[in-house]
Parts: sequence; C-alpha cells; structure tokens
Amino acid sequence: MIGFASGAGLMGNPGQANYGAAKDGVAGFIRTAARDLGKYGATCNVVAPVAATRLLGTVTSTDRSAREQSGVSSPAAGGPRPVAMPRMDPEDVAPVVAFLCTDAAKNINGQILWVQGGMISLINNPYASKTLQKVGVWTPEEIAMLYPQTLGRDLVNPSPPQAAKAQ
Repeated sequence: MIGFASGAGLMGNPGQANYGAAKDGVAGFIRTAARDLGKYGATCNVVAPVAATRLLGTVTSTDRSAREQSGVSSPAAGGPRPVAMPRMDPEDVAPVVAFLCTDAAKNINGQILWVQGGMISLINNPYASKTLQKVGVWTPEEIAMLYPQTLGRDLVNPSPPQAAKAQ
C-alpha cells in the first residue's frame, strides 16, 4: 500500500490547514497500517511528492510574497538544502512509487519518502526529541518555569505574531 502525503501536512503550510490535516491523516493511517499488516508481508509506505501540479498553480505570487515578507517559514524550512533547485516535474515521482512496488523494497515498511526531482529524503516518523519527567503531576507554574530552558530551548516559532503596522 502506498499513500500520498504532502509537506503541507508533514511540515505545515500556511493557508492550507484543511489540506494539511487530510494529508497528515494519510501519513498516520499508513504508519498504523504498516504495523498492522507488516506481519502478513504487506508493506505500507508514504510518498510525499513535491511537484508543480494544478494545486501549486493556485498559489498566487501575491500570496508567496506576503508569506516571505511576514517571515513565515516554508514547509521545508530546517530540512535538507538541495545542492541545486530540484526539478518539479510530477513524472519524477513515478520511479520511487514503482520501486516501492518491487521485491527490492519488501522490507521497507512504515516509511515516509519525500520526493522532489532527483532528491529522495527519508522523513523521520514523529518521535520524542526532548522529555521532561517527574513523579506526580506537573503544575502549570512548574512547566512555565522549566519549559523555556528545556523543551522549548532552541525552538523557533514558524509563524511569529506580526508587529502592528503604523498608519
């Protein structure tokens, strides 16, 4: 089984909450199906294609400019930087999909592959990157005191509040 996700769901994309939620739902479904069906020899993976499709054509240059000027991060912010701007042809995704259907991919299960032109990236499944733990229940005050220097350390708000414009 191969599901198709999107950076809009995996990384978040401004203005696409409904689409992003649906595509991240596909990724969650496939991750769960991989664990349920793997014991029967079935593989379930996700392809997250980046390609110039009709959907991409609906984003106006005004929207792109506004996003850049506001400092809102793009879906791939923080991810691998391509050596050169990859092609965005939908046809570039097909070989990865075909590969996942072969015996050579029989042990690839529950994975997310980001595909753009000549670049294929393995996207990590969600994991706990930092943890706070104590015996008992946390109070909001304890969390407020510890969060900035522990879990929140080095985190960047992908869409910080904008300063009010002077009129």
